[in-house]
Amino acid sequence: MADLHLDVPDALLDELKQRAEQREWSLEEYVLKTLKYHLKKVKSVEADMEESRQTNLMAQNMIVMDPDQPSEQ
Repeated sequence: MADLHLDVPDALLDELKQRAEQREWSLEEYVLKTLKYHLKKVKSVEADMEESRQTNLMAQNMIVMDPDQPSEQ
């Protein structure tokens, strides 16, 4: 596993430590689990956005190709 060194503001570090203690985890364990959780959420949102983009493209193509719509010339 790679080492990551960050300069973290004291107030943020204190909050992270407190949250880790509440779960009876080490600070490192809490940070890793939190990062994994948020990365999973980001990937899910990105997948949803891509699906929406594809749906919008298909809908736009259907509108353009709709035979009931008069063609613009």
